[in-house]
Amino acid sequence: EPVLPGSLVYSERFQAPLYAVPADLVTLDLAPYADIGLVPAELRGKSLRGRLQGRKLVPYDDRDRISFGNALAGRAEPIAWVTDEIDLFFLQIQGSGLISLEDGSLLRVNYADQNGHPYRAIGKLLRDRIPPDQMSLQALKAYLREHPEEVRGILEYNPSYTFFRRVEEGPLGNIQVPLTPGRSLAMDAHLAPKGGIAWI
Repeated sequence: EPVLPGSLVYSERFQAPLYAVPADLVTLDLAPYADIGLVPAELRGKSLRGRLQGRKLVPYDDRDRISFGNALAGRAEPIAWVTDEIDLFFLQIQGSGLISLEDGSLLRVNYADQNGHPYRAIGKLLRDRIPPDQMSLQALKAYLREHPEEVRGILEYNPSYTFFRRVEEGPLGNIQVPLTPGRSLAMDAHLAPKGGIAWI
């Protein structure tokens, strides 16, 4: 789990908000519509996320609007503030972490929801700048730190944006059970049952 320095209040040092799920984020489960033939059967188990604009469901704000356009000011509650968008971005990729607060206490946060936009790996964008044998989260972070003028253009390549919640234990996996060090695995739920046993 990443441990990030942070604060419960905005300051010059801590400028990137770690948002809870916005009240205006709407999730539409497509299963009932697939069951009665209003959408293709292969969409059963899928969902749409957006927000209401009048009586229409429209796409939710993307990463660029949230991170660099301050689109959620007044619409979502920050759980905490971290140093910058780079640290926040990698916390979102990992899905859970600890925020080390100024008084020495730790705040545990975990994935709660996302904005409905597709995830796009920024590593693909940087293939010509980071050799394949050196590609890692650490290499990506180092590149962003070394090229601050490129940060916005690179991060906006991934329009997906993660919202968090406070949790008492964790990190939690996708069946909401604390992960076991050295034993829990990240699995694709389309390929393996959630909570299933794997032999390696």
